[in-house]
Amino acid sequence: MTLDGRWRRALAWFAVCLAASALSGVLADLGDTDAALLPTLGALAVVAVAYGVVWPIGTFTLDRPRDPVSTGFGIAWGFFEGQVLLSGYLLVDRLGLDRGWTVLLAFLLLSAFQGAFHALWWDLRVAPEHNDPAWNLRKVLFCHVPNLAVSLTHYAVYGSAFWFVAFQVVALGLSARAMRFPRPVSEPEPVRGGHHPAG
Repeated sequence: MTLDGRWRRALAWFAVCLAASALSGVLADLGDTDAALLPTLGALAVVAVAYGVVWPIGTFTLDRPRDPVSTGFGIAWGFFEGQVLLSGYLLVDRLGLDRGWTVLLAFLLLSAFQGAFHALWWDLRVAPEHNDPAWNLRKVLFCHVPNLAVSLTHYAVYGSAFWFVAFQVVALGLSARAMRFPRPVSEPEPVRGGHHPAG
């Protein structure tokens, strides 16, 4: 048995994320958990509703089985991708802008990066088919935008790398669970949208 191509590519991306995190200093700051309780719970609630309630509505699974491995993959995905997103924020922060402008510029740049990265690589080469095209805009407006907005704002106010990454762990753990991300070694799956699954 060999490791599925999706997982090989995902692991390569996780390694890139970890390298970016180490270079930016995010990795060293992950132990910083200081933040006010109520705003943190509020941010967690926004992310949990976005990805636990709204996002699954526009997601199909092609009869992939439920599997706890899916959630485990999503937790790892959120842990690593959260670090690279926060590294991007820190790059923008080096411009020395007012905090509000830093959040806005980082939001715009990271949104553009995520949109392009997922459309051109991740959703084609790593994630199994899962997006209902009729829901794409709604997922952006009611899931991705609120997640990134509350995560960046929370970090700008409290500076907690731990919580920024935790929000992404929740978001992507719920996403991978909803799409039923397959095991590392699995049979080829049916194709709905016309492209072949990543091998």
